Amino acid sequence: MKYFKRKLKIYTPFIKSTIQRVMTYKFNFFMGLLGSGLTVIITFYLWKAIFESSGQETIKGFTFNEMIIYIFISLITMRLTNNYVEYMVSEDVRTGALAMNLIKPINYFIRLLFTSIGNILGESILINGPMIVGIVIYQTFYSRGTIPSFSTLVLYIISIILSFMIMIFFNFCFGMLSFYVVYLWGLNFTKTALMKFLSGELIPLAFFPLGFRKIMHLTPFASINYTPVMIYLNKYKGNQILIEMGVQVIWVILLMLLSYYIWKRAIKRVTIMGG
Repeated sequence: MKYFKRKLKIYTPFIKSTIQRVMTYKFNFFMGLLGSGLTVIITFYLWKAIFESSGQETIKGFTFNEMIIYIFISLITMRLTNNYVEYMVSEDVRTGALAMNLIKPINYFIRLLFTSIGNILGESILINGPMIVGIVIYQTFYSRGTIPSFSTLVLYIISIILSFMIMIFFNFCFGMLSFYVVYLWGLNFTKTALMKFLSGELIPLAFFPLGFRKIMHLTPFASINYTPVMIYLNKYKGNQILIEMGVQVIWVILLMLLSYYIWKRAIKRVTIMGG
């Protein structure tokens, strides 16, 4: 217990400093809130038009109210699990700060982990907070039949934690590409666009062909966003919840091992180059 307390005392300042930085840049807050608001509004009217033109109350297992909740929860989930680890790693490699971090008495990955937690907490206060209030109001007054039970919320939170771990290991591995390319911005832009599509953030995976869905369920992308959102909507029941969350656990372990392997190779590269 003393060991963990000592470690928390070392790394907690990274959370506090990151929250302070996020809170300082108010412009980023307003732009983030504006962007999220516009996304919800545009997507709302898009799906409204789709449901009205189809003449059906249910499409691919989703009612209109469930689709609106899906939009909200999907955005909240991505903001709760997203991190900027790839940018931090890329910047440290580009500036040479990575070599300096190696001689400090801290674990580099744990530092990134706590910094990411600080980012998420800071953005949650400024951006996720208003979005959560919005979805609570919508479900309370306009869609009462979709309010999740306490056990569903607990499973959703556990699934989000697993999604966060998948994302941080995935982005860490991606950030390691900085050892081989000069600028990671273009590749990261492509990665972000693909993840929005493949994770079901933009369109639920239920709308894709069966074969494509089966493939996505075996990749980390569905585990990042689609799984926790579907758990929140109570679309997964019984053993299916355990299976989907089991896939999340497997990807956490696999990506953790891959991160360790790539990190060891990267450290050797830094040493060989005289870092």
